[in-house]
Amino acid sequence: MSGSSPIRRIAASLIIALAASLSLAGPAQAGPAPAASAEQKATPLSCWTNADTNEQQCFPDNFSRDRAIAQQTGFSARVATTDLTVTAGVSTAAATYILAIFYWTANYADSTWVITTGYASLCSAYSYSNNITGGWDNQIGSFKSYGTCKTRLSENAGQSGSSYGPVKNGPTLGYLNDKASSYYITD
Repeated sequence: MSGSSPIRRIAASLIIALAASLSLAGPAQAGPAPAASAEQKATPLSCWTNADTNEQQCFPDNFSRDRAIAQQTGFSARVATTDLTVTAGVSTAAATYILAIFYWTANYADSTWVITTGYASLCSAYSYSNNITGGWDNQIGSFKSYGTCKTRLSENAGQSGSSYGPVKNGPTLGYLNDKASSYYITD
């Protein structure tokens, strides 16, 4: 959004937050929820990983997660823009940037796990990889990558075994649906 007004950037951030919140909304159910079978797993919490530190946190909902991101980083998570502060020729972060969002089910639905960085250069200067933890191991159904980033999911820890990607978006993961144990986010 180079050259966009601050109001447009804020509006875009609010639209992204609203869309993420709506992805968690499900139909209302009358009466008590049915007991989960041994094959069904509870949907995980809304999670966030700071890719710069590999610290992961999970929250009861997207609002709580997004509030924690803002409180801990000083910035709301946003899709990559060109907002940079230049100090003595060195670019520094002017926001917390979203690298990728993983979704619990196919077609970008249900709970989300957001991967962020403080580096505005995103994947053009850095690559990010880690094993999948926090209840998300063998549970990812889709993902979206942002900025210049593309994401690859691998079946095993340490980016080994069968893989899907690197691609910008993965609305369905084929064989790797609910089987990914590590990720690699790169340019």
